Amino acid sequence: MSESRIYFWLVWGLVRLGCAILLAGLSQPLTLLVISASTGGTMMFFYSFLLIALNRRMLPPAIRTGRFRSATLIWSTLLFGSFAALTIYTQLRTLLQ
Repeated sequence: MSESRIYFWLVWGLVRLGCAILLAGLSQPLTLLVISASTGGTMMFFYSFLLIALNRRMLPPAIRTGRFRSATLIWSTLLFGSFAALTIYTQLRTLLQ
């Protein structure tokens, strides 16, 4: 699968998720804000991961990012991934109680 195909499916998955949330009847502004922030953070996790893959595999060595920027991308991927996992964990924990 190419990056453009993955991006296509992620964007349309996000649109479908938003439609499902609105059709489910959730209309509280705070709830929608939390869902939007959580979804945005999860999308940034995937976006950072795809940037690392693009820089490592697809770009010629002359225009790849340096070590500092690669380390920053790895840090951001770990940061957004841990926030996404923590949010999913707390929401599931709240839901199951």
